Amino acid sequence: MLHNFKNQIIMKTLSTTLILFIFSISMTIGSAKLMAQPPNDLIANAINLVNQPIPYTGTNVNFPAATNTNDFTNGSGCMVSHEGVWYKFTATKVGNVGAGIINPSGASVVFFEGPATGVTSGTQLTYVNQASNPCAMQSVASIQTEVGKTYYIYMRNLIISDVIINISAAILLPPNDLIENAINLGHGPIPYTETLVNFPGATNTNDHTPGGTGCALSQAGIWYKFTATKVGMVNAGIMNPNGAVVIFFEGPETGVSSGMQLTHVNQANNPCSSSPLASIQTTIGKTYYIYMRNTVVSDIGIDTTNAFQAPENDLVANAIDLNNMEEYFNNNIHFLMTTSTNDGGQQGGCNTGSTPGIWYKFTAGTDGQVVAGLSSPPNESAIIFFTAANENAQTGADLTWVDQPTNICNTNNLVSIQATAGSTYYVFVGSAIAYSNFAINLSGVLSSSEHTIIDFNYYPNPVVDQLHFNSKNTIDNIKLYNLLGQNVLNQNINNNSGSIDLRHLSKGMYLAEITSGGATTTAKILKK
Repeated sequence: MLHNFKNQIIMKTLSTTLILFIFSISMTIGSAKLMAQPPNDLIANAINLVNQPIPYTGTNVNFPAATNTNDFTNGSGCMVSHEGVWYKFTATKVGNVGAGIINPSGASVVFFEGPATGVTSGTQLTYVNQASNPCAMQSVASIQTEVGKTYYIYMRNLIISDVIINISAAILLPPNDLIENAINLGHGPIPYTETLVNFPGATNTNDHTPGGTGCALSQAGIWYKFTATKVGMVNAGIMNPNGAVVIFFEGPETGVSSGMQLTHVNQANNPCSSSPLASIQTTIGKTYYIYMRNTVVSDIGIDTTNAFQAPENDLVANAIDLNNMEEYFNNNIHFLMTTSTNDGGQQGGCNTGSTPGIWYKFTAGTDGQVVAGLSSPPNESAIIFFTAANENAQTGADLTWVDQPTNICNTNNLVSIQATAGSTYYVFVGSAIAYSNFAINLSGVLSSSEHTIIDFNYYPNPVVDQLHFNSKNTIDNIKLYNLLGQNVLNQNINNNSGSIDLRHLSKGMYLAEITSGGATTTAKILKK
């Protein structure tokens, strides 16, 4: 009897243990179900992988809590009906993208394609029919992307698991991923802003800076640069920081291809540490490089307003004096910083108004031609001659437009006038391009009578190959300059007629300088 009683106790104990075990299992499964649904349970909430670290890894994805709400892809070429989660990305490059579930149990991974926005149902998708993306249960799938297409990744699993998706091959590198391609902030706009910077697509190629600089870099980032022409504060920041780093360095203006050529700017607001914001006080003439890193796509902002000086001849009152010069070249003029202060109000039917620009002035010593050119394109340039009572003009209201057919009140990058001896001229120069080069030839209006070549003729103009010329004087030499001020031809003639071969020159406008017995004249040549 005691033996039977003992057996009954053992049986009850086993039953209780079994019940507790089953209850434990049911609670474990139930707890997964009771946990919150994954944030990307609905296709409308698909996680955009472009805004995530690359490769993307999702840990402890709660697959059991997912639903199949709006997941059905009937009519797509691959029917999905089980509950799952969604990811998406838009390819900017042709490449292979892979996705997988780390601990599969009844796993499915399938790629679809669809609209970039507005997708709320699997019925809006089309199955990507590629061999490595079967419409079947598998824990890994991959596809070859097409530029501009948006892809949706459906994932299903019976248990909580990690996922990994690598879209790096389908996303273009940021254009300023390499330090040698650092975006020059001198080209503007100011302040400089950039949206949706693809930080996750960056590499650390040549980004490393030596520890001896005071700040050693090793992680992937992007680069910006500028050369300061003024002392002032410059600020830079990342708008949606996630592991963000912003650090200023200084280095050579050109020829930088590695972070090893840089030195950390050791200032209190520019620490060598993780921070979404940094700022420095600039020094005139120094070139600065800004390193930025983030783990997600984000906007950035950099304000260089206080680091750039307006050109010295920004005001009419500060016009550069060109008297006694045969030729004048001014390269890399920073037109981005020009203003229209006191420029407008000219008389004679041409008012520069609010157009920003710079000024030059001269008084003609003799009657003759003056030719001026700008390296920026014609539709983004302006050169306009005005006259003034004297060389003490203070504002545009003191000037009168020179109304000649070759001095139009409009955009143009090559202009000339016939100047009158004793008259004072002001030249307005503007460009929509941030940096441009200016050239002007004044040899035709120098006061010495020796500077006149009688009856110099040339044809055809425009010219395709051979430019022919003749004169009453013996022509000693002909030089041609492009609108950058570069000498592209230098030919001795020693005859009063002849021709020069221009076939090797690129299409565009050129300034010809003709020398005869110490005298010079200029001509505009159009090469077709």
